[in-house]
Amino acid sequence: MQQNKGNLIKNSIQFGIRVLAILILIVGIVACGDKPASKDKKKLLAEHKKELKTLKAKIEKLEEEIEKEDPEYGKQKRLRSVTLEPVKKGKFEHFLEVRGNVRSRKNVLVTSEIPATIKKVHVKEGQMVQKGAIMVSLDASTTIQSIEELKTSLSLAKTMYERQENLWKQKIGTEIQYLQAKNQVESLEKKLATANTQLAKAMIKAPFDGIVDELVAKEGEMAQPGMPLLRVVGNKDKYIEADVSEAYVGQFKKGDSVNIYFLSLNESVQATLTAVGQVINDKNRTFSVEVNLTKNNDLHKPNMLAVLKIRDFVSQNSVTVPTNLIQRDMQGKYVYIVDKKEKVKQAKKVHIKIGLDQDQYTVVEEGLDGSEELIKTGFKEVIDGMPVKLAKKIDA
Repeated sequence: MQQNKGNLIKNSIQFGIRVLAILILIVGIVACGDKPASKDKKKLLAEHKKELKTLKAKIEKLEEEIEKEDPEYGKQKRLRSVTLEPVKKGKFEHFLEVRGNVRSRKNVLVTSEIPATIKKVHVKEGQMVQKGAIMVSLDASTTIQSIEELKTSLSLAKTMYERQENLWKQKIGTEIQYLQAKNQVESLEKKLATANTQLAKAMIKAPFDGIVDELVAKEGEMAQPGMPLLRVVGNKDKYIEADVSEAYVGQFKKGDSVNIYFLSLNESVQATLTAVGQVINDKNRTFSVEVNLTKNNDLHKPNMLAVLKIRDFVSQNSVTVPTNLIQRDMQGKYVYIVDKKEKVKQAKKVHIKIGLDQDQYTVVEEGLDGSEELIKTGFKEVIDGMPVKLAKKIDA
């Protein structure tokens, strides 16, 4: 009899589905407008609705009768369908994310050391230059004249010194005359060396291989000591500098693994910490860290923004659960697991103590040992001790 009732329910449901399909079709037709045959269709629709109502009543009555005869049928019908996810146990890494900027140790403003008129600018912005190449020439005509005069005076002084030396060897003349001639030569040689140095300073040269990033110098203007003429940026010796909160003091060391993500380039680079600051900035309570960019990439521009993911914790045997499955009540954080001790599977609330979280997973420090299975789908609909059944597929 129970089997016959079950078949009757199945057939009734199938009939109901067919009736619903017909109703949907009829409603669509009615929506198109009140045509000549619309009155008959409306009448047919009302009859089908009446049949459907009667069918639903029959199904509910049959279900009640079956539940009285077979209590297990009623229990299974009311069980909440859930899906499970095993608790993870294994390696867990936590990374701190901080923002930094690309810097270059070869990024300098080139200035003049002497006051002089800018005679000629030999480079343009964006131009590659090699170390020692002349970039700006200053007017050095006065220095050149001084050098010529000093050379003439030095030539005469050397001649006088040589003759005075020969006389002194012959015991002719006084020692003071010999020493004066010698001093004159040495003094002029020093003055000539100074003049040549001044002349060299009139030729502004590239301090290293790089690119002219900014050009301020203009021909005809007066250059003053310390006044920027141009900026040269080298292609090498780039690094990233970032500030880290003092709360993380002692958690990083030179050589720690770092993942660098360049936002504008959508590029990730693996590197290591090359320096960790030992002084706390009293203005923002941070210390600095540095990461060298070992690969030379012209797209890594100074002041470019980068995100550093620095590992500050690692454990080889941590228990972790999906962060979104953790709930909270008056006693604290908890998750639902399936209690397998009973014949009927039940939802069991387990309070936990949590630790760090990373990539949507949270470490469970107390409460779970890693052998449990969490209730995933339906975890917000169950309560402690509620019977559950495993769904064949995830509930929509």
